[in-house]
Amino acid sequence: MKEQNEQLKNADQKLIEVRKTLKQVQNANATSNAELLWQRMEEETKMNRFIATENLPKAINDKQKHIDNITKILNETSTSESDLQVSEMEIRDLNEAIAKLAEKKLSKNKNAGDDKLALFRQQANIIALKKEGTAEKIHSLIEELNQLNEELEKKEGAKGESETKVAI
Repeated sequence: MKEQNEQLKNADQKLIEVRKTLKQVQNANATSNAELLWQRMEEETKMNRFIATENLPKAINDKQKHIDNITKILNETSTSESDLQVSEMEIRDLNEAIAKLAEKKLSKNKNAGDDKLALFRQQANIIALKKEGTAEKIHSLIEELNQLNEELEKKEGAKGESETKVAI
């Protein structure tokens, strides 16, 4: 019985609190005017219109695209093991072809490098030939100079003998 009395008292207190809250809400509603309610309704209407005209169509469009993608994937034929093997063989063949082309390009680049060196070698040979020609020319000029010096000495020697003969 005591428990029931306590529960009854608790229920009465809750009832009193709920009635106070109800009165406060009723007082608040009574004090708010119709214009404020009208503004709230307009704001809510604008929000609902925005959601209905902009957000929902975008969301529906996105979902439709997603469904189309999934449908496309489901409609594709599933790849079998033999299809995978054929694709792998094609990939290997293409990789081999790429490797051969890379080797070909590398050898061309190497030959191009040799061609560049060949140009320098050719220029070096031309310079060496010019150097040889110049050295031969210098050698012949030195020989000619030596011959002329010998002739000069002979003539001076002959002149010196003729002067000594004249002086005697």
